[in-house]
Amino acid sequence: MESKKKTISQRRLIQLCAVALVPLGFAYFLYFIVQGKEPWGSTSKGQLQNPIISADELGLSTLRGESLSLTGQEVWWLLVVSEKSCGGSCEEALHLVRGAHVLLNKDMSRVRRAWVSLQPAHMENADSAADIEKKYPELRRFRGKLGVLKAGVYIVDPLANIVLYYQYSQAGKPVLDDLKKLLKVSRIG
Repeated sequence: MESKKKTISQRRLIQLCAVALVPLGFAYFLYFIVQGKEPWGSTSKGQLQNPIISADELGLSTLRGESLSLTGQEVWWLLVVSEKSCGGSCEEALHLVRGAHVLLNKDMSRVRRAWVSLQPAHMENADSAADIEKKYPELRRFRGKLGVLKAGVYIVDPLANIVLYYQYSQAGKPVLDDLKKLLKVSRIG
């Protein structure tokens, strides 16, 4: 009778240890084995920038040619970048980014928008630029270095790191969804 009680006690001890160790073993398996095999999923709709690029490395300048730094401004930035004059899909992206900015509601003050032209000042179409300035009066205008950036939409965090990239065709809802998530979890900016 006593050996039967001892066997039952041993089984219960083994079951108790298994309840604790099986989830731990599964977590170990997921973290160390599966993680290295293939990339983990992401809920962001944009392309995560890897390696991280600082916006200060982009050589941004004002229209007057003065050097510009986004570091220390404590706001998020939506940059619409065009390699040549902004027309067609670039203008559509500016319109969609403005709509996304408005739809942020109470978080709208945490985000600023800018159009970054990679084209030298002497090659820019002044009429097209003036038309865009008239349509989007709150839009800031910068110049950037060709080669570091490509045409599209970028989200820049308050520490001046480029976080996500989108093609012009993704400028609406995908940008809004990702920006809402970033603003929700961010304690800065």
